[in-house]
Formats: sequence, C-alpha cells, structure tokens
Amino acid sequence: MKQLKMVRYSSEVTEEELPQGYYFAFFDGSDSDVFAWCDVCRRAGMVTSTDDADVFRRVMLSVEGIEPKKDIFFVVSPSGERVATSALIRRESDNSGYLHMVAAVPEVRGRGIGHAMLSFVLKQAEERKLDFCRLTTDDHRLAALKVYFAGGFKPVLYGAPEDNMRERWRVVCQNLGIDFDALEFIEK
Repeated sequence: MKQLKMVRYSSEVTEEELPQGYYFAFFDGSDSDVFAWCDVCRRAGMVTSTDDADVFRRVMLSVEGIEPKKDIFFVVSPSGERVATSALIRRESDNSGYLHMVAAVPEVRGRGIGHAMLSFVLKQAEERKLDFCRLTTDDHRLAALKVYFAGGFKPVLYGAPEDNMRERWRVVCQNLGIDFDALEFIEK
C-alpha cells in the first residue's frame, strides 16, 4: 500500500521546546551514532534488522542528496541517551526538504518531543531557505499524523483511484477527531 504524503509550504514556525534537560545533537558519522540511530528506530518499530551498518546504509545513505552530518539529528535525554531521531534532506530539484525517518523510543512518547522535533526541522528548513517540506507516513501512525497536522502539514491526494487516498485520509481524520470536510488538500 502506498504511504500517505503531506506537504507544508513555508510559513511562520511556532517554536516548541524540548522537555527540560533534553537537547538536540547532530549525527556525527561515528559507528556509535549509527548504532544509536538504529537502536532508536528499532525500538520505535521503524526497522527490524539487527545489521546496523546495512540498515543505516539502505535506509539513510541511499536517499538522494543526504548529507548525514547536516541532515540527521537526535534528541538526547538528560542521561545522554539518544531517544529520538529525524532527518531533513534537501531536494535540489525543487528546493524542498524531505522529512525522513521520524522516530522516538516508546519511553519518551507523550512528552512533546515530536512537536519539538518538528519545530526544529521546520526551523532548519527556514534557515536553508527551502520552499516547502514533504513527508511520507503510514495510516496507523496517528500520533505522528496529529503532530504533522498541528505543524501545518496538509494531506496530498495522489496516485490511482484504487489507492483510495481520499477515503484513507477520511479514516485518519475520523480517528484523530479532525473535520475532514474542512481540510485543504494538495492534489498531485
């Protein structure tokens, strides 16, 4: 099944703070950061393989235009553990940003970290003077979808009629308590 797509055009970013003691750190290229990235994604249910180097290479380094030390970041807990990650990858072809592999370990969910990460990414997009940001996600990632809607992302209708994008978005909205009929869709 095709993933859902969302787009956010440049506009003012509402800054969201991380919980006290948490901070952002960029990926440093080390084996320990590759392991930390895989650990967060595995614990978040985003990857299942235990071959960290292969997973990281396949999922991250294969993405067109990625600059790992500039694009990938972590949220670090007060104890120094990497507990969440995401990436913002610039697409030169249309001067856009691609929000990729947003993940947080279960123990820190519900603390506003997702909102703070999205705010951080959007500030990065603003600093890079990107025209818009895009992302893909899955229908069942309701907590993430709620954060994306709150951050100003709009749903995209694309694909063939059998992909049922409009109906899938209707179900997502129903599950999130969002007025489907009031949504502004982007059609591609």
